[in-house]
Amino acid sequence: MNDATQVFEVENTIEALGCLTEDLARFARTSGLDDMTRRTLMMVVEELFTNTVHYGYEEGAVDTISISVERVGDRVDLVIRDKARAFDVARCPPYPDRPPKLEDIEVGGLGLLLVHNFARSVASRRDGATNVTEVVLPV
Repeated sequence: MNDATQVFEVENTIEALGCLTEDLARFARTSGLDDMTRRTLMMVVEELFTNTVHYGYEEGAVDTISISVERVGDRVDLVIRDKARAFDVARCPPYPDRPPKLEDIEVGGLGLLLVHNFARSVASRRDGATNVTEVVLPV
């Protein structure tokens, strides 16, 4: 088990996701994360980052999103800071009444539910004009 910390600063564009994904994969390797934890981390960051970029900013707004990831024993602490519109990701969306048929599933709507299912905890707060999202993932 290798405790490690890394902070990534990326533009609020979908194009920045590719480099961020590579950086997270490198972090996962150097901090000794197993494959399942690496995949979970990547999915959670991709979901939260994509939602922030797509829905949090006015078109053309420029910002730098900060992603801090830290391996601490049997958990990974993830902190995302951005200046997008306020949105409470800590509220877990409701589960569907019944599982949808595959052909009826639309893009969107289940990602945040997955984040909550994989995380030990999800918290969000506003610090002035900055959203601070904190996610704890099990290793």
